[in-house]
Amino acid sequence: MKATPLCVILFAIGFGIAGVQADGYPFNSSTQEVFVDTVRIRLSAAQQLELAKSGSLKPDEAQRTFLLTVYPNLPEQIQVLSATYNDSIEGMDDGVVNCFWVAPAEVALTLPPRGEKKVWKFATPPEGMKPPHLRLGADGVIYESGKELDLAAAMKLIETTPTLDGDAGGERLVEITLPPPYRVALEDSEHEYASANRKVAEIYAKLETHCQTHKVTLQQTW
Repeated sequence: MKATPLCVILFAIGFGIAGVQADGYPFNSSTQEVFVDTVRIRLSAAQQLELAKSGSLKPDEAQRTFLLTVYPNLPEQIQVLSATYNDSIEGMDDGVVNCFWVAPAEVALTLPPRGEKKVWKFATPPEGMKPPHLRLGADGVIYESGKELDLAAAMKLIETTPTLDGDAGGERLVEITLPPPYRVALEDSEHEYASANRKVAEIYAKLETHCQTHKVTLQQTW
């Protein structure tokens, strides 16, 4: 029987130690603490790349086998929230499973406090028209619609972004998703991620300044 790499099957259940906030997702966007019980999964390099590019995670065979024992309604692709932002959404359904990108190589899936497993459902991306959406990987690489962009191309996208309603008087908006802060696990290289964190901050600052110059709102999002 072929051995499965440790990074593929390293799972852990983490328990929240603070009370859940009244509104918003159950985590503190400053400390990155998740306030509810979670199942943690280590990500392969390929999964980290796909998550950075698309915001979704496809569990591999070993991960899926394990997760199905906890989440009978596990989808093929899991929509992942970048744990860098909390928009205080109200009236959230506590039967929904949310998946947070909590470290470059780790996600945390929440365990709903109420309801039977068979009725748990996974969060899905919002529908409808969207403004341009940039994503930054943990290494500082910029992505848009799953494709890598250099800084010049990202700035060009900002310059040419249309108004949301097609009217010259409407708002011009670009969304951006940032990678998680670098509270890394023992298996990770703290020096590597600390360096990348500075790069992410520098790139974000340049994009933000460029948006201000061209009167475009740069909005942090999941």
